[in-house]
Amino acid sequence: FQGRVIYAVAGSLVILLSRSMLRIHANVASEPLFETLILVFCLEAPAYLRTSSQKKFVLLCGLAALTALQRYPGIVLIGVAGALVLFRSGIRGATRAAPALMGAIAPLGLWVLLHNLPASGTLFGPRELGAMLPVQNITLSLTKIAWWFIPRFGVLDWLVLHPWVLVLASAAALLVMNR
Repeated sequence: FQGRVIYAVAGSLVILLSRSMLRIHANVASEPLFETLILVFCLEAPAYLRTSSQKKFVLLCGLAALTALQRYPGIVLIGVAGALVLFRSGIRGATRAAPALMGAIAPLGLWVLLHNLPASGTLFGPRELGAMLPVQNITLSLTKIAWWFIPRFGVLDWLVLHPWVLVLASAAALLVMNR
């Protein structure tokens, strides 16, 4: 949104003034920090795309690492940082960015190994996985996200119900665009 600060302000106000967000903030103390980290990441990502600065990329990886420590879904930002590198610099950039991305994953990995495993005997803490495997849960989440952008009817229904096709197609498009 370079040159259009109004979009950043409007988006921030939507998050700030949302009744459902206010209810969550009242009950989950770390939620505002989680959302702030995501917002700062989203505001810094365009600066990285414009400059391809290593400092900006390290900042994005640091924000992604902190977000992942706040909530497990925050690990998505590590993937987003990787996608930004693919978009900006292609596969060569991704190999140079790998150490920073691994550094972003390291704090969560240490938390899992040094906290969760000794305390509960499982990697992700004492949870009842139920009948759904993690891959099924991720697929369901991706399907719901696809519904935000793709209307459910006819031919598009198959695409929405098979979100991994969208993920692979998006990754391939990023690689082709940045050869």
